Amino acid sequence: MANTDCEKLSEALSAYADDELSPQEARIIEGHLEGCARCRETLAATLGLEQRLKRACGDEQAPDQLWDRVMTSVSDIAPEAAEQNEVTQDPSWQSSRFGRRRSMGIAAGVLLALGAGLSSPYWSRIGGKNPLIIEPVNDFITFKVSERPLDMAGSDPVALKKWFKGKVDFRLPLKGAEIDGYRLVGSRLCYFLNRRLSALMYERPGGRISLYVMTGEGLDIPKGTWEPAASREIATFAVEDYRNLIWQEGDLVYALVSNQPKNDMLRFVSGLNFDAAAASRPARSIRERYRRFASLRGARMGPT
Repeated sequence: MANTDCEKLSEALSAYADDELSPQEARIIEGHLEGCARCRETLAATLGLEQRLKRACGDEQAPDQLWDRVMTSVSDIAPEAAEQNEVTQDPSWQSSRFGRRRSMGIAAGVLLALGAGLSSPYWSRIGGKNPLIIEPVNDFITFKVSERPLDMAGSDPVALKKWFKGKVDFRLPLKGAEIDGYRLVGSRLCYFLNRRLSALMYERPGGRISLYVMTGEGLDIPKGTWEPAASREIATFAVEDYRNLIWQEGDLVYALVSNQPKNDMLRFVSGLNFDAAAASRPARSIRERYRRFASLRGARMGPT
């Protein structure tokens, strides 16, 4: 197992997620997962995706003619895939359950290419193609399903700000550890939307809220409406069973994700206590600080 390439296990991980492996095969996969964080994350993402797809598309029916179109496309794509992947050179691949799974994966890709379901209420519900609406929710669900620990556990805002220093290109404008019954329990460093961002986790009995903080440069920030309960302009989106509340303050953008009622989330936003100076003044990178130091040093010393 030590010599097994993680990429060759991708098929088996999907089968493992669907409980399709024999007990012996499952034990092999579990042994690999114990020592491979990368595959554990892949498995968590797979479980999260399957769960979301089942909830979103379980009641939707494809047109009767669509499957014939998909299988015709698969027959055209499969030979090319076989040439590019050494696993498919094994003649037994075509009859294996992993082979069938790969064919189904190709079929799913073709469904997307053909545009099946893209006009469905589900895709309208997740806000079209704006990743700022979708990605924080995807991250929240994936983290919840994976049951991974927080990168930095604790409720001390000062300690969390110190932990993030140098890891993100802004000063975390965090003040206070408890808001409307939600207590700060820790944070994570995330990377999506082509940037590093902080995810602050708050919990109370029966509820969890994650506040994503990021720089706004290059983002398509949706226009919000004035929410008196939060004293802010906020854009609210329903994504599956979750809500994503998005707003901007200074140079920073915030996305609050939870499956809690909207009014509860708005009260949470109203209780946020931010350091306005930090929110409007991004942290300098180490290189920028060095250049600043060097220029000041040169000015003080004068010409030599």
